Amino acid sequence: MQGLTPQFLSLLTNLLYTQPLLLSPLLRALSQLVQSTQRLATSATAPEELRKQFGIDQAQATANIAYLKTLAKDMVSVLLNVFSKLPRDQRGQVGEVISAWVGIMSEAVSRDCGLAEARLTRRTSSRCTKPSRRICPAHSRRRSPLRQARAPRVTRCSTCSSSSSRTCPRRN
Repeated sequence: MQGLTPQFLSLLTNLLYTQPLLLSPLLRALSQLVQSTQRLATSATAPEELRKQFGIDQAQATANIAYLKTLAKDMVSVLLNVFSKLPRDQRGQVGEVISAWVGIMSEAVSRDCGLAEARLTRRTSSRCTKPSRRICPAHSRRRSPLRQARAPRVTRCSTCSSSSSRTCPRRN
């Protein structure tokens, strides 16, 4: 984890915000980083074999997980910002990466982030089902009082354009 310096993470954050073409590969890499480190830390393979294949053993992977935990709160914050700026149909991969990073956080912080992620996901994926005069959970706003108190619609006569076809002198 020597390469994950604050400067490098700042660069990654900048790329996540500004380079849409790089978003998918960066998200995949961030997810792989967490998942592969977790797998190595919990592997039942002999430490010598892991060192031979991957260059680290369980103890080093556990230390790397501890380091990633210190970065997790900031990474989740960045990922939630990216998530909120994307169109609904492009949020799935970001949600998966958020879940991976939340999974390594301490229990209290993880619980708070998990609640925030659940609220954000529910808010962006639900449709308005309540009557329009109430607060809409998907859009978190009230309807305008002007729209609620709108005057009834006036029908006009197609022949003379009077305000009602019932009272049209030409029609009767």
